Amino acid sequence: MLDGTVQSTRSDEVLYHELLIQPAMLRHPDPRDVLIIGGGEGASLREVLAHRNVRSATMVDIDREVVEACHKYLPSWHCGAFDDKRVRVLYMDGRRFIEQDDAQYDIVIIDVVDMLDNGPAQSLYTKQFYELLRRRLRPGFIVAIQGLEFSFNKFHEHAALVRTLRSVFNYADSYSTIIPSFLSSWGFVVASDD
Repeated sequence: MLDGTVQSTRSDEVLYHELLIQPAMLRHPDPRDVLIIGGGEGASLREVLAHRNVRSATMVDIDREVVEACHKYLPSWHCGAFDDKRVRVLYMDGRRFIEQDDAQYDIVIIDVVDMLDNGPAQSLYTKQFYELLRRRLRPGFIVAIQGLEFSFNKFHEHAALVRTLRSVFNYADSYSTIIPSFLSSWGFVVASDD
């Protein structure tokens, strides 16, 4: 838990992480360079590295303490992914990283906390962020985003995220599943130009 909210549980983290990562990874014909923004427990990294053609996986997380605790205490989540030679882990704000980075990526995964008012992830849900991110994407790119709660009383947040993505990318498609530990249906979004 972070800030009183469940982030991941042993019982269903695989469901969440496979649905966040695998549709993008399987759809792209050759995902070589992958960027993960967030992903503290290392499970998103684990799912990315299951693809042998990945040559680099960069994970940018703002909270070093969380990542180090997960590396130490949650080995069944990351399955050694932090120690893979293809991995680079950076501890900084994801938006600042995108502003400063000049690398190009085939797949970008946004696996951050919800957009709490004035929270550190709020700037990662804006049109301006996705416009910055677009400059870091190779042709054929796919961006996958944890798409917030998908329940009746919270659907407007998911819909707003999809509208924001469609204002920057040609396509943004959502899908969902029930994540039992989140006590609700959870949304995901993939965005691309193809």
